[in-house]
Amino acid sequence: MMDLFGHAELDRLLQANASWCVSVYLPTHRRAGETPEDLILWKNLLREAENQLLARNVRTDDARKMLQPARLLAQDQHFWVHCDDGLAAFLAPEFHCWYRVPEPFQPLVVVNQRFHVTPLLPLVTQDQRFYLLALAQNHVAFYRGDRTGLTPVEVERLPQNMDEALRWDTPDATLQAHTGQPGPRSKKTAVFHGQGGLPDAEKRNLADFCNAVARAVDKFLADKNEPLLVVSVTGLFAAYQEAAAYAHLHPEPLSGNPARMSRHELHRAAWEVVQKILAQQQQEILADIAAKLASPLVSLDPREVLLAALDGRVDTVVLARGKHLWGTYDPQQRQVQLLDGPDASPKAEDLLDAIAVETYRRRGRVLVVDGSQVPGPEEGQNMLAARFRYAVQQTPVS
Repeated sequence: MMDLFGHAELDRLLQANASWCVSVYLPTHRRAGETPEDLILWKNLLREAENQLLARNVRTDDARKMLQPARLLAQDQHFWVHCDDGLAAFLAPEFHCWYRVPEPFQPLVVVNQRFHVTPLLPLVTQDQRFYLLALAQNHVAFYRGDRTGLTPVEVERLPQNMDEALRWDTPDATLQAHTGQPGPRSKKTAVFHGQGGLPDAEKRNLADFCNAVARAVDKFLADKNEPLLVVSVTGLFAAYQEAAAYAHLHPEPLSGNPARMSRHELHRAAWEVVQKILAQQQQEILADIAAKLASPLVSLDPREVLLAALDGRVDTVVLARGKHLWGTYDPQQRQVQLLDGPDASPKAEDLLDAIAVETYRRRGRVLVVDGSQVPGPEEGQNMLAARFRYAVQQTPVS
């Protein structure tokens, strides 16, 4: 079971305003039955959260009241037998929420004046919306998709099957062959000739069917730029590809008969392809940053990157998964101070999380990757790398 976590949920956490906010992350197990190790870890992390609150001079009664909803959750057996890969919980005075998500977190407790969200960011910033066309002669359906699943979309004049498409636009049956009008890609529309394979009339019917589907889909996607995936048999996809004009049509079909696939099966097949697209895009970004390490458009200095994020200058920041950099910063005075750890100051916070949040708020891209993938001179030792939207004359950072 996965709880919905997207932009709206992330924005809700970022808008929380409280004297103290508690963020708890832990790995959980996908299985029915008892999960004693998950519950034991949960209780231990809540105990650590209470100790951190007390260390920040929060009254004992107030700390326990804040954590009480989470402690009551430990008694909800139904909740714990329907977990996913990870659990993220957020508690503050008069506020609490938690999410079961497909992200295997490292155990972590952060007590701060805002919620710690970096472990959840990949679910939002490294997601990809897409469209999926299920195309078969007896079944046509159209979906909007993302990491969480597929949602059916109504498309005007989209035929539900080939018979319906041919009733709308039946070709002249007396023609043995014909030349189509120039298509949207400035080439002929899909027309089949010759004696081999299917009879000419059936080939024309398939072409007319795909043309009708493509016209409806292209019109719907006219102002979109998300990938369009098609699940279909290879021959039918080739006819659709010939007729379609959408620039972001994925060049290979998802094999299978969509009429016999459940929505879950369709999503699983599509998301595997989308993940490959995302991985390729990420590798291109990392390679570009690595190539510009010596330029003023890239920085590995967290102090410089944080101030640039506050200015809205960070295009992309790459963070090492599971790394923390404790310190304080004053946006008005433009001062950043690094600390030895979270206990070095009551105002200490994870500056990597602050960089991620400020970048996200200003529409920058946040990538959370394994430490070995972060560009830098010392492989595996770099905590972050940022690419700027534009360079400025560098000034000393406090």
